[in-house]
Amino acid sequence: MSDTNADFQQELSLWEAASQSSDPKLTIQYLEKYPSGSYSQLAEARLDTLLAKRGEKRVEIKSSPNNPFSAGSASGVMKYSIGDSYSYVKKDLLTEIKVNSTTERVTKVSDSEITMNDGRKVLDLMGNELISPNEHYLTPAQFFAVEYQLGKKWVTRFGWRKSDGVDSNLEMEFKVTGREKIKTPAGEFNAFVVEGWGYVEGGNKFEMKYWIDPDNCNRPIWFDRVSKNKRRGHIISAQRNELVSFKQAKS
Repeated sequence: MSDTNADFQQELSLWEAASQSSDPKLTIQYLEKYPSGSYSQLAEARLDTLLAKRGEKRVEIKSSPNNPFSAGSASGVMKYSIGDSYSYVKKDLLTEIKVNSTTERVTKVSDSEITMNDGRKVLDLMGNELISPNEHYLTPAQFFAVEYQLGKKWVTRFGWRKSDGVDSNLEMEFKVTGREKIKTPAGEFNAFVVEGWGYVEGGNKFEMKYWIDPDNCNRPIWFDRVSKNKRRGHIISAQRNELVSFKQAKS
């Protein structure tokens, strides 16, 4: 992760320039300078898109769930279509009480963004939120990967406006820790398990864990978020978004 805010701003400036350019040279420049940077997953996905427009196609390694010697791998660059929908129930992990339910419907698809519910939520092609009804991201975050395989690691740092209106930075590390066959109301999945942890700048510890099966569903099956007191370690909040049903053109 970046050692200082100045380092982060320098990296962010290069990524912003690359993300707005149709020339892959800037994206390649970013990846050469920051191969494990805060935007490396986003940059890899963008480079694939730019090269594809030039007729170059990335070789995708198919998952091999039946191979006992490998957990396989899967592309994290999703293929959405207008009309796809994903219904979630949010639960409190400590009490098991249902907090609310939501349905995300794809209403627009571009080369770089997925618009849901007429703009109330906007994702990049890997599923990272650019606009959210519940969070305010000041800079891009990469919770999801360009490709999933056991042991893969990546990091992210992003600007974030907290619920109290205070702007801060959050740094996190992610790792694909396993692959599990799970059965849920939405169906059966061979899901990669991804765990993330980090700290809000000057604040609490933040943990994430999600299960995702990119070959069968674009969105995560379960997504847990836990906030802990930095000093004492006790849980402040713990919630799970659980996919209960979905419809997509490729399923």
